[in-house]
Amino acid sequence: MKRRIFIGGLASVAGAAVVPARAQAYPDKPVKALLGLSAGGGADALSRVLFRSLESHLRQPIVLENRPGAGTTLAAEAVARSDPDGQTIYVATGSYVTSGVLLQQRGTALQRTGIDLFSSLAPVSLMFTAPYCVAVNGTSDIRTIEDLLTLARRAPGQVTYASSGMGSQPHFAGELFQVLTRTKLLHVPYRGLGPAIIDVLGGQVQLVFSDMNSVFPRHRSGELRILAVTGRARAALAPNIPTMAEAGVAGMDISAWQGYLVPSRTPRERIDVLSSAIRRSLAEPAVRDKVLENAGVPADATPEHFLAFLEKERQLYRKLASDAGIKADS
Repeated sequence: MKRRIFIGGLASVAGAAVVPARAQAYPDKPVKALLGLSAGGGADALSRVLFRSLESHLRQPIVLENRPGAGTTLAAEAVARSDPDGQTIYVATGSYVTSGVLLQQRGTALQRTGIDLFSSLAPVSLMFTAPYCVAVNGTSDIRTIEDLLTLARRAPGQVTYASSGMGSQPHFAGELFQVLTRTKLLHVPYRGLGPAIIDVLGGQVQLVFSDMNSVFPRHRSGELRILAVTGRARAALAPNIPTMAEAGVAGMDISAWQGYLVPSRTPRERIDVLSSAIRRSLAEPAVRDKVLENAGVPADATPEHFLAFLEKERQLYRKLASDAGIKADS
């Protein structure tokens, strides 16, 4: 079901950032942003925060439309089919790459339209990255990654892990963990992280691979225990939790992220206007603080940086999909 959310209003001209002279005519009407996830989640909330700031720089309101479904590809397809004028933005998460890789693995683009997710959209900017983690029930005897590895090697294929679905980013995280540790876990896919976490809490599944933000509140309450986080540095939210590398699992280079893309034929000058505005918004304390509160690390907002990031993501997930035989949920 479509859900439109109006984010803020026109900002006061006084104190607003000046848009470059060559781009005064853009944007000249409200900007639409499509997110392939439901309202109320982390990506939705952080988009709202950014867009409130972004409106003051673009001097236009931003309308956020939630269009969940098909691994976020419904929203991606709608943006790819829109006019390449910079007026429609795709709010991308890790599912954009995992879904695109699995579609290519089948040898097809989007079956309804023939649209290729990667070539049909152009990067504007990466907003943030955030660590992934592995968490267990707070009462579990598994207290460390070493405990988990000992158990997994003693009982191959019997330790269960939950994810948000076949072919989801948490599924890929679990498969990467197995490749790096040479262990065999039993994957239990769910339709979303919420039900997966509930069953870990209930003891039906032993652990879950998740973005940190989704499980940290329950870690803080003691209901869950985060064993380790991905990334080169410990998470600012919980500096006492070791990184995967510190726990003995090097190479868990996987993260949650959020970024923005537009139709591929959008003029570069318009992409630059959007990227510059996002960069200025990310520099504002209110926006940066909200990203940090959600376990995120504000990113370099240039199109070139985001392009390089996306290519690295594609290479990682293509290899994992091939090596682990990961298929999209039917």
